[in-house]
Amino acid sequence: MAEEVLPLRKYLVWIWVAPSRSVVANVVGAIARDPARLERWLDDEARTALDFRVGLDVAGLQQARDAQLRALFREALPDLPAATRGAIEALVARPGYLPMQPIGAAYVQAVATAIGEDPRNRKPPAQVPAAGLLALRVLEAGGTVGVTLPWVEGPSAVSTATVRALLQALRGDPRLWAKWCNLCSIHRGWAKGFSSCAREAAAALPASERPAVLAWLEEREWWSTPASCALRGCVSLQTFTSAVTERALVRGA
Repeated sequence: MAEEVLPLRKYLVWIWVAPSRSVVANVVGAIARDPARLERWLDDEARTALDFRVGLDVAGLQQARDAQLRALFREALPDLPAATRGAIEALVARPGYLPMQPIGAAYVQAVATAIGEDPRNRKPPAQVPAAGLLALRVLEAGGTVGVTLPWVEGPSAVSTATVRALLQALRGDPRLWAKWCNLCSIHRGWAKGFSSCAREAAAALPASERPAVLAWLEEREWWSTPASCALRGCVSLQTFTSAVTERALVRGA
């Protein structure tokens, strides 16, 4: 397997919390009283949203999320109303995955996020409420992908040689390669996205091979064909990192 650097890509992460009279609202309000703590919390929420979308190491992500929320609730404790403090103290002392416990689950539902892929589009998502905290983070993501030579196993409309030529066409075009790697990172189940990208790459194939490839890409069960599995399976995400490059607080809590 050859390991290659993942093309850098920027993602927008919107974070919002609708106003309410709840334990979670009290926690968010306590966090927001300290501007530095608020900025740090929003950074963490943005990176967490993107990491879970990628889902490279789910067990590790869950362990980190549990520790992250316990630390957050402990930090907010001194600024919480007395009526709320007891419930939070009991929550952080209780074993088990915190986001699966009632208050933890309520937090996960209340602190909403949405990921955008066009850094120029700064319009908040349609589902954002008219009031309450709203923030934006821009993250630059990178990492590595592993690339192996595809091998088509089983009856196929296209050969192993053609699938390898398609892979070479993808790797030879920086725009298509970045698009393909993005699909492998956060859109792994998007059949139309993969077939559309492969269709663009097919333009680089010899004219004699193109009709068969284009017909294959239009097959109803294209996603599950041996050649499709071979092409998609030869590129796998190995590592994923992200860093906040831009911050904006649109509305406070």
